[in-house]
Amino acid sequence: MIFYFSATGNCKQAAEQIASQESDRLISITEAMLNEQFSYAVEDNEKIGFILPTYFYSTPRIVLDFAEKLSINNSIGKYVYIVLTFGTKTGKAGITLKNVLEKRGITVSAQYSIQTVDNYLPEFDIPTGEELQKVLKKADMQIKDIMNQISDEKHGDMNSFEGTIPKIIAPLALQIYQHQRKTSNFVVTNKCVGCGLCQKVCPVSAIEIKDKNPIWIKDKCTLCFGCLHRCPKAAIEYGKKTVGKGRYMNPNTKLYLK
Repeated sequence: MIFYFSATGNCKQAAEQIASQESDRLISITEAMLNEQFSYAVEDNEKIGFILPTYFYSTPRIVLDFAEKLSINNSIGKYVYIVLTFGTKTGKAGITLKNVLEKRGITVSAQYSIQTVDNYLPEFDIPTGEELQKVLKKADMQIKDIMNQISDEKHGDMNSFEGTIPKIIAPLALQIYQHQRKTSNFVVTNKCVGCGLCQKVCPVSAIEIKDKNPIWIKDKCTLCFGCLHRCPKAAIEYGKKTVGKGRYMNPNTKLYLK
């Protein structure tokens, strides 16, 4: 059983590859939240995985909201692992989720990490061409290594990318995250054709289409940038910081609607 959250495909690719080896069920946290499905039962020989991105050296709000309500029957004694994808460092993302899960009676056995494309466009540029392929190839190698360790049920913290400084400044970064989550930062340009894809991919249903234009109906979102990256016309910007920058969707998986 693998729970995953993915806006642009990095975590989905990792989840699919690990699931194919372990013959595991894939459970989208986005779908689970929309359907208010928080109770699960694990089978006798089943492992439990959580695959998620790192936001501001911490855990995405939607993942924490899900974990805080999660109930898994028969989880005692099971191999439970966390896999974090990240661009720079993971900071306290793993320990934050671990603490929430353990309050729910789910004991984490291992933690892993995968360095891949960072889709936080306000601060980073998306690599292209050979540079992009190099990053994705390296990530794929890390996934395969993690697959072997999960198969062997290795215990411990195998995440070597927490970073001393990121761990220290994580509380401050979390405050910045809360501020950046304000949907008033999003801007729709005249390139918008009113297709409605942004509304369909938003994991927290923060977008509605009115008069063929997207409007944000919630004050805050989880800041996954799925709307921005997946817009076919690149018509959504986050202030001025994303103007002129490329968009990203992981080419090694297929992204669907909610």
